[in-house]
Amino acid sequence: MDSSQREALRKSSRRNAVLSALGAALVIAALVYGGGNLWRLQDQTAALRNKVDVTEVTGRESRMEFETFTNSVLARERTVDGAQATIAIVTLGNGKYTAGDFVAALDAYDQALQQDPKDAYVLNLKGYALLAVDRPEDAVRAFERATSIRPDYGWGYFDLARAECASHQLATAGQSIRKALQLDPRLRNIMNADEEFSRLCAGALPR
Repeated sequence: MDSSQREALRKSSRRNAVLSALGAALVIAALVYGGGNLWRLQDQTAALRNKVDVTEVTGRESRMEFETFTNSVLARERTVDGAQATIAIVTLGNGKYTAGDFVAALDAYDQALQQDPKDAYVLNLKGYALLAVDRPEDAVRAFERATSIRPDYGWGYFDLARAECASHQLATAGQSIRKALQLDPRLRNIMNADEEFSRLCAGALPR
């Protein structure tokens, strides 16, 4: 192995380490977000179920209202089941990602997105998996979709900028960096400490 090959291997290893660390942070965010939504859905379903039970026993509501409540409960329960399935799939994908099986992780995230195409956190995870398999242009599209859904999420623009830099889109990366810092000024220190980001985005970082 010559020196250029060793340097390429070193950079690739460092890149995967950085992506794994950032991916782990997104895993936590995704699970907290998904878990919070799931708990709220379960609480709402329980409240509706209690309402239906009371309605059925007391007969104070009309038949039409009773059917409306019943349908609401069933819809909520289907949503809870879907949320549980999505979390299970994302958890599987995260395990594949941390194990270095990025193709399998990508497949899992795509399955999760079939359940909810507008889940910004899963789109972010998909973006990291696409970067890990050296598909930066596709990663840009995933991160763009995530930020369009969650335009208030500074980390989303940080991640988008990384993908844009990796695909040599420095002008748009500069815009994404400024947007990220506008939303969360604390990201400046993280950007400066991230060696890979600083190297990729050297021409886009604000002075």
